[in-house]
Amino acid sequence: MSEEKRVIVGNVSAMLEENHIRELFKECGKIKSLEVVKQEGKKNNTFIITFTSKKGATAAQALSGTTLGDSAFTVTVGSDDAIGTLKNPQPTPSPLAMPNPQALATAAVSQMAAQAQAAQAAQAAVAAAQQAKAVANANLLASMSATNQPASLLGGLLGPNPLVAAALSTGVGGANPGLALMMQQQKQLFLLKQQQIQHALAGRALGVGLLGASLRASLGGAANAQAALQAANLQQAGVNAAAAAATAGGSGLANQVGGGLAGAGAGAGGAAAPGPENEAMKKLREAQERIAKRIKKKKKREK
Repeated sequence: MSEEKRVIVGNVSAMLEENHIRELFKECGKIKSLEVVKQEGKKNNTFIITFTSKKGATAAQALSGTTLGDSAFTVTVGSDDAIGTLKNPQPTPSPLAMPNPQALATAAVSQMAAQAQAAQAAQAAVAAAQQAKAVANANLLASMSATNQPASLLGGLLGPNPLVAAALSTGVGGANPGLALMMQQQKQLFLLKQQQIQHALAGRALGVGLLGASLRASLGGAANAQAALQAANLQQAGVNAAAAAATAGGSGLANQVGGGLAGAGAGAGGAAAPGPENEAMKKLREAQERIAKRIKKKKKREK
């Protein structure tokens, strides 16, 4: 694949010209093509180098982090996606247009807290209705059991009824089959209405309970979202730290593979003696020295 033979050299000092880059990287392998990419708003340049072999691209990546001129350049794999992004950069969205995750989470928590308060108020109303029903039942049972007179029973079930009162006053009382049947029917009707009220209250209590459970689950989800947001922030900080460490490590690796392009490496207790230098490492070092001298002369002429 062509992208295995291609690298992107970024953050190249403006002091370096195309011939400097070609002279340095030709020591890694035979160059098939070299293209400079000008990026708007950036002082330093970027180059796309295609080698004739994969080995050349691999050797070039070892130079990433090398300081040449007034900056350290980077060398990465020249994939199609990376080059497409480089040549056609997408505009960075404005921070004002991006939603604030923390603000969204806070608003969601406030809304769910208001819903929880409404659910608690509904539960209190159901409890009050149940208490009132219990008091009414107790009063009814008390009126039915306090006396054996039919008038008290009829008063508790039916309320004032002139016809029944007249029938009772004439001495018909419980000996009237029609009156007994009417009392039985009214009692059954009362019991049926009582059952309907109990079922309605039970259904309302169940609905309120389900709403409370849903709100509690939503509150737990919001808390998890906030925890996930904090974890993501910590993870991003770790990634940034790892990237900085990798950049520092890459610079050391490039100096090691490049045969000490910047001179002998610093040891833990002082300057360490450079290792054996093969022919390729020697050519790279000499190319860097030649380019550094040219840059120095150019700066003197500009003065």
